[in-house]
Amino acid sequence: MSETKKVEKKVEKVEKKKPFKLRLYSKAKIYSYRRSISRVYHNVSLMKIEGVHTRKDAEWYTGKRVAYLYNVKKSALNKKQQYDGRRVVWGRVLKPHGKGGQVRAQFRKNLPSQSLGAKTRVFLYPSKI
Repeated sequence: MSETKKVEKKVEKVEKKKPFKLRLYSKAKIYSYRRSISRVYHNVSLMKIEGVHTRKDAEWYTGKRVAYLYNVKKSALNKKQQYDGRRVVWGRVLKPHGKGGQVRAQFRKNLPSQSLGAKTRVFLYPSKI
């Protein structure tokens, strides 16, 4: 009898698996603004997308939407608004930058300097396929 109870417990554990989460974005990191020797262009950010290592791979991401998420203090919101603690700045991938798989992205509002080194999301739409 003890063996049948053990088998039943194992069957129950197999049935209680967590559902599979599907992500519709790739993770990326902002590492700099576009710049030359003497000038910095704050309206264009340079990003490194995870898993992208060549220029050809980076070209696939041109035109894709980018979201920079940041936290907001509760005091910055109106009393009527519900507090979720996050805000988003949307942008788009312009084109590849260099041969190592980096990309240029332009946002609707220029990103603050606090965003350097921060994580962003590169969504897999609009699709060209």
